[in-house]
Amino acid sequence: MSFFLYLVYVSVTFLRIDVLFPDLVPLRPMLSLMLLCLMAAIYDTAIHQRISARPRHFALLGLLVVVVAASQIVNGWMGGALQSLGYFMPSAVIAVLTWLNVTTLRRLKITCGVIVCSMLALAVTGAISFETGFMQDKFVLRQSGADDGQSMPNDADSEEDDEAVTGNFLRLKGIGFLADPNDFAQAIVMVLPLLWGFHKRRAPFRNFLYTTVPGCIFLYAIYLTHSRGALIGLLALLAFGVRKRLGTVRTVLLVAALIGAVQFSNFNGGREISTQETSAGDRIESWNVGIHLLAQHPLLGVGFGNYENFNVLTAHNSFVLCFTELGLVGFFIWMGLLVQAYKSADTSAKTAADDSPEKLWGSMLRAALIGFMGCAWFLSRTYEPLLYLLISLCIAIRFCGEPGPRVAIPTPAPALPPIPWAKSTAVSCLVAISAAYATIVMQRVLGH
Repeated sequence: MSFFLYLVYVSVTFLRIDVLFPDLVPLRPMLSLMLLCLMAAIYDTAIHQRISARPRHFALLGLLVVVVAASQIVNGWMGGALQSLGYFMPSAVIAVLTWLNVTTLRRLKITCGVIVCSMLALAVTGAISFETGFMQDKFVLRQSGADDGQSMPNDADSEEDDEAVTGNFLRLKGIGFLADPNDFAQAIVMVLPLLWGFHKRRAPFRNFLYTTVPGCIFLYAIYLTHSRGALIGLLALLAFGVRKRLGTVRTVLLVAALIGAVQFSNFNGGREISTQETSAGDRIESWNVGIHLLAQHPLLGVGFGNYENFNVLTAHNSFVLCFTELGLVGFFIWMGLLVQAYKSADTSAKTAADDSPEKLWGSMLRAALIGFMGCAWFLSRTYEPLLYLLISLCIAIRFCGEPGPRVAIPTPAPALPPIPWAKSTAVSCLVAISAAYATIVMQRVLGH
């Protein structure tokens, strides 16, 4: 029952019945379902004594929750701590629910199937809405032209509302936390590698239905979003997939050629992919604000959700947003979760037996994380539930393949050796901050 409730919660996290049926909002259906899932998961874990994460993963997530609250307190707003926790807790809880419920490879495959089907339902409904006008207020953002630089009121929260585009500009979006074309496209980029997990050898018709058709639908939906961030994510997936075969130099040349081809197509709605383009330049200047704020508030940042108190634009970069709002302490913890997720999926992909489900799903989840974070370099998605669902699945894959009971309290000696992560996390933090600063410098040099 616990796993079934978890699957329902995952599906409605994407499909958001409270958005589709506004009359349910006063009943708080998402909160009620989340609490019910949490109680059922704790009860089920107490009986079966199996968890797909280790104490260090729970500790990192718990510390991140503490830092989210502390970042507001040290900046003088006690009430903001509770408000911030209320916003962030659904993301933290979905990670915990995943670790308590996704405890076998079969459950992991089913969970990924539910995610794929939920996104496919949104993509199909959105494409129909885009082409026919059905429910266009929920699935289509009408972005206005260069004359006024404003968007139509059906989505005031789009990260690209400030962009100047020629003519009325329609962009596909999702609902709930995907109610932005960039969020929606990023989620699709994440889901695309998971389709390969359902591929079966010597079954062409099945593969056509399970991978080819959904893949084409997803790619068309990405095209309708006209998201440049999604293009970065797709290129990151491509580069990761072909680098070993082509080599680094050829891969770079291929990616550069594809970017050039996109410039001559209408994939991005005629918007340029360049640091010198107005919107991109504004975003990179926003990163500069983040770097300066980090220097002023190095430990716990300016406070969760406070970035726009210092700049008219959000960070437009998940890494910059994190170290600016949560400081180096929060950034290290957040990056630690990402490093643990990547290393867990990567270890499964590299060390599991050939042709094993563990190796396959380790590879697919690793690719999904790369695609998601490629998009996140230009989008502020530090705290969104989808990221923590993906992180928890990447961590779970390494432990789902291990037989035997898993008890969290008391904790037995781990059957699998722990993955070194602290040094890699510190290096990753330094690289991310340096890359953001280098981009700022490059943009200014080229601008002159």
